[in-house]
Order: sequence, then structure tokens, then C-alpha cells
Amino acid sequence: GAFFVGSDTIALAADPSNAVIRYTLDGSNPGPSSPAYTGPITLKKTTALKARAYSKEIPETNLFAMTFTKLEPVAPAANPGALSPGIRCDLYTGAWDVLPDFTKLTPVKTAVARTIAFPQGVPADRFGLRFTGFIDIPKDGAYTFYSASDDGSRIYIGDRLVVDNDGLHGPDEVSGGIALLAGKHPITVVFFEKEGGEALTVQYDGPGIVKQAIPAERLFVKE
Repeated sequence: GAFFVGSDTIALAADPSNAVIRYTLDGSNPGPSSPAYTGPITLKKTTALKARAYSKEIPETNLFAMTFTKLEPVAPAANPGALSPGIRCDLYTGAWDVLPDFTKLTPVKTAVARTIAFPQGVPADRFGLRFTGFIDIPKDGAYTFYSASDDGSRIYIGDRLVVDNDGLHGPDEVSGGIALLAGKHPITVVFFEKEGGEALTVQYDGPGIVKQAIPAERLFVKE
């Protein structure tokens, strides 16, 4: 799917170029009598767009389907207080099959890290990490966050769960979208590793930002 803020304009094209594209915006499958595409479609609400192309060469193409989700922007922290570069990293030990509530556990070690990544000295197995701080969002818009982990992980912006990649599994990436206004937003990343391999990569993209790890210069922690 795709995410947008305010409105979004969708352009469709088909091969061959002389094909007639027919589409629907209500989730139903398009047919020969559905509206013909004549130009870009402007969306102002969450919409399930489906389309097919019809031509002499190809009587009916495969179905194209995508849901475009409108997101309401989340305001940044009103008064985050004095901040310094970095992000807090709490290390826990334990054996879990799903993410525990780390706020009810006592960390065995706490430090300020530059980025969201494994700190030095983590155990080989049976440990958890909780990163907390602020992410500086440079521009209003829709952002996608990605967590690739082995085992489980989650990403929260404020109290909103954006990415849920929990559970026991091998390396797997899950993403989620959220609309953010420019400013500093609370961010929490939680992770656990039970046994076997371990991995954690947190990335994002957004207006003018290609998919990448969250840069150190965008992360802040309370002094």
C-alpha cells in the first residue's frame, strides 16, 4: 500500500499505450463497463484503487490493486526539554517468546548510544534492548519506518505503534506508515533475542529522504 497526507494524485499507464484503462475506487473489481481512465486521479480519503487495461492485443490484463491510506499528521513534542545527541539504550536479560513490557523490568545496563544498533557487550542470546529518545523530523509529511530483526521488534512514535515485528522468527522486515509534523517526536524501539542468530536494523523514509538508517544527527536524548 501507500500513505499520503492531505491529498494524493495517482497516474496510471498501460502497455500497450493505446489500451483503455478501467478502474474503480470502491474496492470492487473493474470490468469493461467501469469508468475509463482519462487523466490523473486525485484522492482525498483512504481509497482502494483497482484497475485493468483492455486492448486488441490483450483483451484483459491482470488486476492492479493498491490501497492508498490517508494519514492524519501527529504533532511533535510540545516541550521536550533540554536535549543532547544520542539515544538511550537499556539492556535487559531474560528468555522471552514475545516482547515483554520492558517498563516493568530493571535493565542490567543503561548507556547513551549514537544510533539504534547493537551496543558492544550484548550477550549472545537471551537479551532485550529498549531505545528511547527523540527523532527530529525535518519536514511535514508521510513517513515509513522499517524494522528488520531476528527475533522480535517494535517501533513506537510517541505512544503509537508504527511497526509490529514481534515474535520468534528469523531475519524479517516489517514496515508501517505515520504522518508527522516537523519537529522532535518521541521514539521507542524495543527488541528481543532468544536463541540463534540476532539482527536489528531500523530505517525510515519520507519527504526528500530515501530509505536509510536513521542518522545519528536526527536522534536526541533528554539531558
